[in-house]
Amino acid sequence: MPLTAYSISAQKEEDVGQVLKRLSTEFGECIATVEAVPEAWRAFMRQDLQCPCCFVTGAELVKEAHSKARTTPVRQACFRFSNPKHREHCDFDSTKTANTVPENLVAFSDSNSAITKAVRELVGTGIELGLFSQKSIRDMREWFFTKKTQSMFVVTLDPRFPKWMNLLYRQKFYAKTVEGVELTAEIVMNPKFKWHAAAAREQILRHPEFQAFLDAFNNKRNAFMLEYNRMGTLARRWQGRTVFDPSLLEEEYRKTCQLAEFMVKNYKPLKFATSNKGITVSSVLALAALLMFVRDWDQDLARSDFSRITEVAGNSNQDLGNVLGLNPFHDFRAWQALKAVQEFGVHVPEYIDLKAERVAIEQELRAKFGAPPIPVE
Repeated sequence: MPLTAYSISAQKEEDVGQVLKRLSTEFGECIATVEAVPEAWRAFMRQDLQCPCCFVTGAELVKEAHSKARTTPVRQACFRFSNPKHREHCDFDSTKTANTVPENLVAFSDSNSAITKAVRELVGTGIELGLFSQKSIRDMREWFFTKKTQSMFVVTLDPRFPKWMNLLYRQKFYAKTVEGVELTAEIVMNPKFKWHAAAAREQILRHPEFQAFLDAFNNKRNAFMLEYNRMGTLARRWQGRTVFDPSLLEEEYRKTCQLAEFMVKNYKPLKFATSNKGITVSSVLALAALLMFVRDWDQDLARSDFSRITEVAGNSNQDLGNVLGLNPFHDFRAWQALKAVQEFGVHVPEYIDLKAERVAIEQELRAKFGAPPIPVE
């Protein structure tokens, strides 16, 4: 159940309170609570309000809920779309996303983040300048939803694999330090000799399938090493479910990241707020993607629009920024890496305990050369 809905007649995004305030003006009757909404208003809203992700109509108001033990609401007032239901793959078509903002959407109204505050000001200014509108933001979300439903894949990657593969890479790194070195009594008795590296090399020699796998997978290594933790989380969360294939938007992602970098470098509030966080902050990418989308992904035009916005930003109408932005590139590289690994055809049925096996091999090598066993920590 989304916290906001898009009004076709008003061409803007509104929460429940804003909808009631607007309709009170239009119908000439002040209604401030969900319980008091007349049926005529409800019928109008069913035709006028759209889900902010899949754009079905049929909205019903859901009042906020309170617990007996707490004064703050446990559920904010929101919208339910049950007749018709949400379209397949809608971000709100799940009880887990009820009354929340999905990870790929950005609530520019969030006042707890300095970054979001800075972006909200830019969004409001951009709307005031006529460079885009809340309808533009809505249209972008529809564009992405269509792209998403056109390019899907089922997550089958074993969630254990990314962590296991990362450890195998580390074993290979250790092994490289003694490549081409023939072990002799003189060499292993050197106080600086790395037993764990020799054991890692021996381990890979004993498992030729490991080396073949590492060689074949080499061109995906960088992306994998950066994202292996997130890949495991995503594989666990989405196992057996159909998800969006991000490789369809590789060019748009590259251009959006370049624009986001330009934005952060050339607008002090963003530069300050994103310090040490990089350019992949969701709200920054959401705005960069919007600027690119309305200019048909032309970087020069998008940069020019951003410069126009920053020249006058500072006093925009904050209500204009009360909208759900879209970051179509949330977890982009992690999803890309997951799909690439999955397509590779990973199959490690027994998941050998790499660390335990390497330790056992090291003990064997030490015994072979009469060296002391591994010290007990």
